[in-house]
Formats: sequence, C-alpha cells, structure tokens
Amino acid sequence: MFENETLDRQNLALSVLPKKTNDFNITKQGRVLRGDGVSPLSTILGPVAQLVEHCPFKAGAARSIRARLTILKDIMADIERKNYQIWGKKRKQALNKFKNVLKKWEITMPKVKPQVLDLGLGNFYKTGLIEYWIANEDKEGYCGKFLFVFNGQTCPYHKHNYKHETFFILKGKVRMKINGKKIVKKQGTVITMPQGSYHSFTGLGNALLLEVSKPCKPNDNIFKNKKIGKNGIL
Repeated sequence: MFENETLDRQNLALSVLPKKTNDFNITKQGRVLRGDGVSPLSTILGPVAQLVEHCPFKAGAARSIRARLTILKDIMADIERKNYQIWGKKRKQALNKFKNVLKKWEITMPKVKPQVLDLGLGNFYKTGLIEYWIANEDKEGYCGKFLFVFNGQTCPYHKHNYKHETFFILKGKVRMKINGKKIVKKQGTVITMPQGSYHSFTGLGNALLLEVSKPCKPNDNIFKNKKIGKNGIL
C-alpha cells in the first residue's frame, strides 16, 4: 500500500472514531494507547461493528457506516504492522545498507514501500527482516514477496495455520530451523513449507529469498516468542 493512500484511510478512521474511549487515546499515527502500551484499533472496532449490526439504523445510514467499517477493518492490519517496524534514522540506514547490497547483486526491487520489521523486539539486526510485497491477492488466492536478511539476522521461529509457502533462495544462504531441525540452504534451493510447520531462517551472509504462497492474513503468524504481537500472534 502506498503511503498517501494509507494516510487518507487512517484520517478516515480517526474522523469516525472518538478521540477518547474510556481509557484509550487514539493518536494521529493511528495507534490506540492505553496504560500498558499500544493496542490495535480492533480493540475499538470490534464493539463498534457489533453496534452497527444490532442497532436499528435506517438502511442508507447503516450501509454508509458498514462501508466505513469495511475500510477501517482493512487498515487495521496496516496500522498494526507499522507498530512492528523501525522508523526514522534507523530505517533509512537499514534501507541504504540493503540497497548497497542489491547494487552489488544487480537486482532491482519492485516499486512498493518496504516493510523494515523488527517485530517490536527493538533489535532489528538480530531479529527482523526487510520485506518487499509484490502481491497479496486474497480473492485470487496468492501472495508473492521478497524477504531479505542481513548476515546474522533472523526471521524468528513461527508457523502459519492457513498459509502454505514455497521459498526460493535467490541470493546467499541461510540456516533454517524447520520443526526443530537445523539445516543450511544455499542459493538456488527451493523449500516448501506446509501449514503448521514451524520455521525460521538466519542469514549466513546477506541473503534474499522469494516467497510464493497463499495470501497473508492477520493473526496467521504464530511465533514461539510470545513477546511478538499479542501473545505471539501477529
């Protein structure tokens, strides 16, 4: 999703939600703050959706509200995912390092906004990765994206209950952990990851992978580290 579109949709979200709801404060960045940290917009949108479904609105008004709720639900994943990225100077430095590697490899990424993920753990070069999404077509049933890890950087141990994945190692090599077994995978290797298979990969040098899979869905990333997302679910 492009930045301007995201901002327009976030502004819509903030325009129809109250500035304060009990102990929650909605910030201009789209975060919902409370005493114990950052919570997703779904905390508020769930009850609002139920209210719309069960209150006797006029037909036109109900359709209008439901249309807005559809947009709000759609941006929830975008906003929540932003909370698991690095920003500012650290983001710029990481992307510059990544682009220098790509230049040496003579590879060009698609013109989309990258996701520079530390998964909320605050140690990007130890645990994290950079993702460039080519497509995530839920209706048509497919997803494609590039995954990059720096030397020694790990995409942490996790599984998917819905998504079936196939990885192709385009550049470099990685040490993968698959259902408890560690194995080194080199450039040119294809790895299939069925649903329910726990897996992680660590760069042995800089490494670039292509992922082809079923669509990515919220709450289908189940991590062993319960500090990621909400009790390990993202």
